[in-house]
Amino acid sequence: MKDMMYQMSVSVQLSDGSFMSDIEYNDNPYKCILEILQDVQLFFSGFTNYFYPDKDKEIDVSTHADIKLEIILPDKRTIALIEKNITYIALSRIITRAYQCLADNELE
Repeated sequence: MKDMMYQMSVSVQLSDGSFMSDIEYNDNPYKCILEILQDVQLFFSGFTNYFYPDKDKEIDVSTHADIKLEIILPDKRTIALIEKNITYIALSRIITRAYQCLADNELE
């Protein structure tokens, strides 16, 4: 992999009002995607570092999520991925699309 800087940021808004906003990642792009996956899974599981209107209520598996992932390439082009679906389906799709974007842009 080329020794260049990639930046990624992710924001998540759930239909129940919960959100995780603009977390930034600067590292190997594949490591960033893995960290994003882990952080969003923690958010979905109710980990408390994020805003929840009702902390005692678990996230319903049918809750919809709007996930936005931005990848800033070393040449400063930005790829914005947006997925709106049921929480874990949206997460799965956006992570898959992020890996595909890296492969399509020959960032290996």
